Amino acid sequence: MKSKEIIIREFTMDDYEKVVAIWEEAGIHYRPNGREQPRTDGKGNKNRASNFLVAAADQRIAGVVLGTHDGRKGWINRLAWQRISAGKTSPLD
Repeated sequence: MKSKEIIIREFTMDDYEKVVAIWEEAGIHYRPNGREQPRTDGKGNKNRASNFLVAAADQRIAGVVLGTHDGRKGWINRLAWQRISAGKTSPLD
């Protein structure tokens, strides 16, 4: 099977439900009523000191990372990827 190209891109609100599902599967605590709450005011979920990225191929999200920094140091706050099922070599197969 031909492997699909994985693209690292910025999170969009269209990704929200898929990202939450990956976090839940990975057992990562998130705040649905806090900083991970979907915004409806058009401002998004970003501030200047954060990077919210997804690994995607086609319409599938395979992984997600939320990182922050203070100008000197950086932190990886939430890093998760989709579980690989038996018989698959990639969550994107």
